[in-house]
Amino acid sequence: MLNLSPMRGSREPRIHIGQPYDDTDCKKAMRLSSAMGITLDDWQVDVLNDWLAVGSSGKWLHIRNGLSCPRQNGKTALLESRINFGTLFRGEKILYTAHDYSTVTQLFDRVQHFFGEKKDDPECKYPELNARVSSVRRAAGKEAIFFKNGAGIYFSTRTKSSRRGFTVDVVVVDEAQELTDTQLKAIMATASSSPLKNPQFIFTGTPPGPETSGDVFAHIRDGALSGEENDVSWNEWSVENVGDIRDEKRWYDTNPSLGIRLDIDVIRAEVSTMNDVSFAQERLGYWLPKYQFTAVIDEKEWSKCATDAPAKDGKVTYAVKFSADGATVSLAVALKPKKGPIHVEIIENRSMSGGISWLADWLVERKSKAATIVVDGLNASLALVEMLRDGGIKGKGSITVPKSGDVVAAASMFLNAIREGEVTHFNQPALNESAFMSEKRLIGNSGGWSFGSKQVDSTLIEAAALAYWSANTTKRNPQRKQVLV
Repeated sequence: MLNLSPMRGSREPRIHIGQPYDDTDCKKAMRLSSAMGITLDDWQVDVLNDWLAVGSSGKWLHIRNGLSCPRQNGKTALLESRINFGTLFRGEKILYTAHDYSTVTQLFDRVQHFFGEKKDDPECKYPELNARVSSVRRAAGKEAIFFKNGAGIYFSTRTKSSRRGFTVDVVVVDEAQELTDTQLKAIMATASSSPLKNPQFIFTGTPPGPETSGDVFAHIRDGALSGEENDVSWNEWSVENVGDIRDEKRWYDTNPSLGIRLDIDVIRAEVSTMNDVSFAQERLGYWLPKYQFTAVIDEKEWSKCATDAPAKDGKVTYAVKFSADGATVSLAVALKPKKGPIHVEIIENRSMSGGISWLADWLVERKSKAATIVVDGLNASLALVEMLRDGGIKGKGSITVPKSGDVVAAASMFLNAIREGEVTHFNQPALNESAFMSEKRLIGNSGGWSFGSKQVDSTLIEAAALAYWSANTTKRNPQRKQVLV
């Protein structure tokens, strides 16, 4: 049944911070958007006014701009309007970046809808816009559109070296809740020497959750709320507390496009499937209280597990853990003797800049010694599994790709083993640091967790946990004496 309520989402954000201004290019951008078939809601116009506010020098008044707003409210149309105006009216070089490649390609496809898939595209819906295009680059991961006035739009996912080597005028950071410090450094470098000498940064996203890897968005918000920075605009639709998540008035207060482009029945379905805190974050814009570190592994309990004389024979398993941002990888080993505690240690922790061939070669060389090899992490995991299979590791159960439930079980099992003194380790400094500085990283909405950290590389302790878990659970055994290396 369709919702026929005349109610509309709140145009006014709960938090609005910006400098006073008399001049803005928003009207020009609105006329352009209208001509291109993009209809902006009142709240989007207000935000665009802030982004395009011009100071007495003719430069952007707000160099850094933040927008925190729940999903599906129309951030994409707002970004399109800013990008289109910048390229056509200002001749800006613009970098659009997002955490997920699917988000990047989605915007690239939408912008191509306006400007065409190539120069002199006879199928383009707007031939007068296509006439301004000099070339279109469609290679995966290198998508870009270039214009005859010198402007350009680059589309990219984020890495620690994202788009180094060239400069732009405007950086648009979508899914900003996932932005890490390392990625920010690479991104900021692209606009440090803005060709037009008028740089601008736009960060849009939702409040970071406990599972997100970045905290840059929160730092930008803190700076804006401090009132001490005069080059920042911040617009936020949110609630101060979780409160009553079924109070529909609060839905309208925090979703400015509700009743316009967002249907209330969508939210009614969400509130029945999410826990209170998750719903408040995703749909009400709730920011978790300021981060406080809570260690999950007790230092004394971990230290008691250290040994310099572990068992020498037993069942061996290896575990590979890739970091969520694709920056690092850790390799761990576990040995389960016939009697006594399982022993774990880290074999290698490396940057992913060197690829994974070394990792595949090392494991293939020891394929006859491993009961199983665990490979976990979205980045490069499938590629590694294929390389291992190509290297002859094909037996049933010889490679384990854990499901989320397995990762949860591994963390809980490993933590319990530490508390009970049923595991040993070599007191390796890097593994110690990863253990002491890791905390619970929530997985899913059912209370499951694994190890994670915003301060150190948690892949070491995660790999150790997976190795321990696999040694305890795998039924595969080469039935011979094993050595660690």
